[in-house]
Amino acid sequence: MNKKLNLVIFGMNSYEAWQSGVENRNFQVLEELTKRPEIEKILFLDYLPWTWKQAAKMLLGIIRSRLRFEHHNHYPAWSGRLKQISEKLLVYTDAGYFLNRARFYQRLKKIIAQKLGDNYSLWSYYPVDLGYLTELQPELVIFDLVDNWAEHPSYQKIKKQLLANYTNLIKQADLVFTVAEHFKNWLGDEPNIYWIPNGVRTEKFTEPTKLINKDLATIPEPRVIYVGTIQKRIDFELLEYLLAQHPQKSFIFIGPAWPNYWYWRFFPNNPHRTIVDLQKKYHNLHWLGRKPYPEVPAYLHQSKVAIVPHISNEFIQYTDSMKIYEYLAAGLPVVTTPSPNLEQFSNFIHLAKTAPEFSRALDQALAENNPVNNLHRQTLTENHHWSKRVEIMIQLIEKKITER
Repeated sequence: MNKKLNLVIFGMNSYEAWQSGVENRNFQVLEELTKRPEIEKILFLDYLPWTWKQAAKMLLGIIRSRLRFEHHNHYPAWSGRLKQISEKLLVYTDAGYFLNRARFYQRLKKIIAQKLGDNYSLWSYYPVDLGYLTELQPELVIFDLVDNWAEHPSYQKIKKQLLANYTNLIKQADLVFTVAEHFKNWLGDEPNIYWIPNGVRTEKFTEPTKLINKDLATIPEPRVIYVGTIQKRIDFELLEYLLAQHPQKSFIFIGPAWPNYWYWRFFPNNPHRTIVDLQKKYHNLHWLGRKPYPEVPAYLHQSKVAIVPHISNEFIQYTDSMKIYEYLAAGLPVVTTPSPNLEQFSNFIHLAKTAPEFSRALDQALAENNPVNNLHRQTLTENHHWSKRVEIMIQLIEKKITER
């Protein structure tokens, strides 16, 4: 195929969130797409706000950028901002979507015509509202299913709407990429659905650090590490069992607490309060909070074992843990509770269904931390690089366009 691709991407995050250290599948795919010679231009739309709180936060960010007189920003409306990130990438943010969607799409269509022209493909991570399917006329519609939002606690108020939207997306999308194979069982084994797991940027994790982070300097070894948001998916009962059974091991937790409301201390089941209470009770638990994503590999290299103590529930069945790829890329032995897509790493991780199993696996994994095993784990992840994942996506898109 000689023609280059123009893409309009509806994101599951804001670009500014990624700049502040949040990284997920959406970010990794976007970053890889900007490097591909097959891509001409990308118009990325920040996560569309569907609550007053989200819209107000987005509008505040736009106002702040106006006050800073940032030269690379343009403002198609009082509520919107168009930012030129690079020659290939533009980011559009518009809080006005929440107030008047018809006008939002009028502005968006004008921007698309000016920046991309008539020929473009639509790539969406956003299942909350499907207005783009009727308002826009793309050459191709691609949807990337990242987790099942209908099972996520943040979206329970609109669960029925999401379930209906997923059904419509499968019918109308030309291509559907899924993060977990379980999506194919749930949605039906349609010919347009392709399971493409998560990946890892191995070069960011394989290089060992020579300097120890200050907040780790006083924490004794061996260190057991978890990187991720502190939320209800963590099995806190399991964690407490491990803390009590392994007093000589230091458990390092890196990541923000969610939800992080000022009144978290008044609610006993809030993850923020739970992790704080456990830290007070057990001297071997160290919650270090959010760290910039580029610093995460350094923390991994200064630990001996990585863990994923998650609750096995319906939501987990639609996920593919990026952290396991990253743990292995850093060479660390991994102990995890059951989750999808682990078969591909069966010889390199420890799967524990009960607390005693997890405890025993922790000791075994610690004994397996040596240069030879660590190198084997790193070598394994080279086949799971994000560039290879996106290569498959591009091939499928080009094939679909050629068939038309």
